[in-house]
Amino acid sequence: MTTNFPFFESSERAKTIDNDGAKAQIGKEKYPWRSLPEGKSFIIDTNIVIVKLQTMQSAASRWSKKLNRRFRVVMHNNVIEVARLPDSVGKSEPANKVSFFEGDK
Repeated sequence: MTTNFPFFESSERAKTIDNDGAKAQIGKEKYPWRSLPEGKSFIIDTNIVIVKLQTMQSAASRWSKKLNRRFRVVMHNNVIEVARLPDSVGKSEPANKVSFFEGDK
């Protein structure tokens, strides 16, 4: 049974920082990896739930590969934020990129 974690808008820190365990059954996950909408986060208060940042980072990596989704784990004081990032990153064209050889004309 999935524990009820409310979803929040992802923090700016979670959006901007760049970048193995037992197989869970659907509906049996401890955290809402499958149901977390893009651009939203869930938080874990480490004063209430005993979990390490490294554990959540590892879990995010596993679930990211399993679900083909992107997650970010950020520590804020005593709270761990798990954010769902956009699945694809848009390619931006470099503005006014000048070739090394253009000045040789």
